[in-house]
Amino acid sequence: MILPKFSNRSWRTLSLGIAIIVLGVLSALSPLIAGQWALSLVGILLLVAGALIFLRAIRDGHQAGDEFDYVISIVAVLMGLLFFARPVLVISGLLVLGSLLLTVAGVSQIVSAFRHRQLGMIWEIAAGVLSLVIGIVIWRQRATLGAAALGLMLGLFLISLGWKMLLTQSIALEATEDYVAGTSHPDPLLRLEPHPEVGRIAQSVEESEERRASVDRYWCFTLFAVFFAIHAGRMSVEWNRLGALSIGLAVAGDIATAILVSLLLLPGRLLLRKATRPLERSAWNWRLSRAKSNSRVPIGEWLVDWWLDRRVRFAIRIRSTRASFGVAIWRAIQISLPVIAILIAINPIWGFSWYFNTENWVSGFWQKLTEKRVDPWRENMVTAVMTSHGMSDATAPGVFDVVPDGLAGVTDFSFLVIGDPGEGDPSQFSLKDQYLQVGARPELKFLIISSDVIYPAGEMESYEFNFYMPFKGFQKPVYAIPGNHDWFDGLEGFNANFLSPDDARTALRSRSTEGFSLAGASEERIALRVKQAADLRAQYRIRNGLQRAPFFEIQTDRFALIAVDTGILKRVDRVQRQWLEAALERSKNKFTFALFGHPFYAGGHYQGDADKEFGELHDLLRRYNVPIVMAGDTHDFEFYREPQGQGHGSSRTATMTHFVNGGGGAYLSIGTSLDWPTPAGTGDWAFYPGTDAVRTKLERETPPWKRPFWWWLTLANAWPSSPETFSGIFDFNRAPYFQSFMEVRVEGSKNQVRLILYGADGPLRWRDLQMGGDVVEKGQSSESAVEFVLPMAN
Repeated sequence: MILPKFSNRSWRTLSLGIAIIVLGVLSALSPLIAGQWALSLVGILLLVAGALIFLRAIRDGHQAGDEFDYVISIVAVLMGLLFFARPVLVISGLLVLGSLLLTVAGVSQIVSAFRHRQLGMIWEIAAGVLSLVIGIVIWRQRATLGAAALGLMLGLFLISLGWKMLLTQSIALEATEDYVAGTSHPDPLLRLEPHPEVGRIAQSVEESEERRASVDRYWCFTLFAVFFAIHAGRMSVEWNRLGALSIGLAVAGDIATAILVSLLLLPGRLLLRKATRPLERSAWNWRLSRAKSNSRVPIGEWLVDWWLDRRVRFAIRIRSTRASFGVAIWRAIQISLPVIAILIAINPIWGFSWYFNTENWVSGFWQKLTEKRVDPWRENMVTAVMTSHGMSDATAPGVFDVVPDGLAGVTDFSFLVIGDPGEGDPSQFSLKDQYLQVGARPELKFLIISSDVIYPAGEMESYEFNFYMPFKGFQKPVYAIPGNHDWFDGLEGFNANFLSPDDARTALRSRSTEGFSLAGASEERIALRVKQAADLRAQYRIRNGLQRAPFFEIQTDRFALIAVDTGILKRVDRVQRQWLEAALERSKNKFTFALFGHPFYAGGHYQGDADKEFGELHDLLRRYNVPIVMAGDTHDFEFYREPQGQGHGSSRTATMTHFVNGGGGAYLSIGTSLDWPTPAGTGDWAFYPGTDAVRTKLERETPPWKRPFWWWLTLANAWPSSPETFSGIFDFNRAPYFQSFMEVRVEGSKNQVRLILYGADGPLRWRDLQMGGDVVEKGQSSESAVEFVLPMAN
């Protein structure tokens, strides 16, 4: 085989080809490199590949099929966005779209090869055929494909594109020698004869571009500074390295969004320029004929001249973009900055959205940074706390107990469980009067927050307004287990507020051994955090700071409550696992109530099959015949009755009842009510709010500018995304509110446990719930208050 001779310009294509091949290899190896985050990694690789393909097209200006390179770059960018944003859905609905996009890319390459018959045609056809084959395989095997197979196939897709670049000599269609300053149009594809008037206009525009370059840079950097100031004002961060980095990451997200928007918009503009070149050529001929006659220019002719001048300016900018990668990036940012400025300005009215708010992207960044560190952090923290108390065995009784006042020798008592409250907005405050009223009863002994105390990133700066203010007036002890959002700051805010002061100091010191230097681990910072929490506790008279760890147990004569921290990835560390098994063993002859950070059933689907380690925790509870499992994380109320013998725990002799209790104030998870599966995860199920209630609220309250999302949701069920993905967009903080919490009444005198569901206006009625199977308790009507009654006898 004879390799083509590469020109200097082609060496740039060569380097891009090698880069894309490397990206393809990384994609193919993604399951080995990134494990369960393989699809997110593939998404990032596709985004980078799309940008490189677009850069190659715009810089080299291919004579043959440049429009198809633009198509392929858009395909790669869209697939990358989908895979990165919704990796869970990629294995289901998004595979269909991925198959379609690959098919489009394959057809584009094959058509390009046959249309232009350029050097390397055989490789163009081969790459197109490979894309088609991969697209067809993904379509036919979409029900069984896993991350490994998908990463391999998309890796082959990228490798084929890179290999084609290596073996196809790029032809510089708009080479510098084709453009003679002073006589020629900067777009040679117009095929205009050299003309002094054209040269004069082009030279005038070039001089204008040079004069305005410094002004453009000034306004761009001014916008960057404005973005920084806006984010600094809206984000609850400290003025330290971590805070500055968080704000900087938000601005970097704005800039990255600008580049991404330009990658999606600029190819369309280039294709439009290609389609309208015949019209532009005619307009130039007409303009030059008018120049000879020195005729006056009416308004219509002025508009034509204005349009042609704009086209000259665009052609000059594209030429300068092709000359320098730095200029290309700068142009991309410059093109889209006004759009980004508008997005930043309107972000607060979107609701809590991960998709339009770079401030929330920072939370996602901290999640990625911390998720794998959670288990070693937690293990180090609790081990250090045990050591400080002279304890070495996590399985010993009492090590991680909490002891609320008034439980000794009492058979009847109650407590509240509130999940995911922490946004500090009207939705959270809508429940305050109800839990204060219930909490004033003498039989109610304590309250537990069952996940995500603080949104969006668990930071200390949000505790006053997102925790202390909403719970002001509640006079009983308050305990908590963290949710995934509380872990985003390395559990710093949670430890300071919910662990005792001495234990908080010990935990924060030990966490630093696992490396989180940006947060700082100085004694001054630790002392400040503990003091801030103590001051807030005293000022708002909240009784928290009573735990030794982010997990705990409460043991009475006949009732046991075991609260488990499942971190970000639904995991427990070695020490917590030892404690959990010992706590379950201690509870064998009692009615056991297990409280988890993540639910085993959510949105009508079982969560344990897709996550082996999480499923093993469920099996552990099954082996001990735990009758109640409650969790937050999903922002609504859900009920499931798992029958005896269902699942892996075939020896289980008791029915397990599951509650999702995450409606404590965060934005509502609309996916449950709008996308409930048939059949559901269990035969008996219920959820609140019902589908009709949610649809009525969203139909009434969705403003016109959000209507496209509502139509997408109602007409296509948000495909290829999901209704749950849109939850934050439809976060309307006005009545009716569908938030909820639960009261748990332990009634040993009656040998039963009752769970009562409350909404913003008091106890909810059975008619408020949407149900399937046998859910309503005997003797109750649709107007009765929702109460789930379970016998205490095993």
